[in-house]
Amino acid sequence: MTNFDELTEASLVKNTLEIEVAETIAHLTNNPEPVVENIIHVGLIDVGVKPDAPLGVFIEFLADKLRPGRGAFQDFTIDELAQGLSYIHLGGWVGDQREAIILMAIGVHHGAWSIMTPETLGIDNNSEEGKQMMGGGFIYTSGLSPEIRTLVENEQAATDKQNGVTK
Repeated sequence: MTNFDELTEASLVKNTLEIEVAETIAHLTNNPEPVVENIIHVGLIDVGVKPDAPLGVFIEFLADKLRPGRGAFQDFTIDELAQGLSYIHLGGWVGDQREAIILMAIGVHHGAWSIMTPETLGIDNNSEEGKQMMGGGFIYTSGLSPEIRTLVENEQAATDKQNGVTK
């Protein structure tokens, strides 16, 4: 069973504030090299995901979290995750909205989904309207990719078999 701390430890480079501070220092010292190579933009928040973030840890996390009773405040089925969820809904599942945005970024990195924001509709995320929309929940996953869904279902089946669970 993989928890959120294990997922982020294996997957994240830096948080948004650390990225901004490092980029400012790089700018002030005329360092042309990128501070973080793999920044995933989730609305107005940037998440640095390790280029070699392990897919297996992400799959284990999803497989475990999708089991009944494992959500922080609510549960989701794989079918619901496959339809796409907002960071507000995912926040209720993983524990808070910040963690949901981090999970969204890790999912983008692994090809599990893409992110939909007001910019998807042609509205600037930095505009007042865009910020209001995102604050109201308009940061969504596009839905779970068939490849990742299969990996999650296989992980659940393997864990069930290992634990002697039959369906």
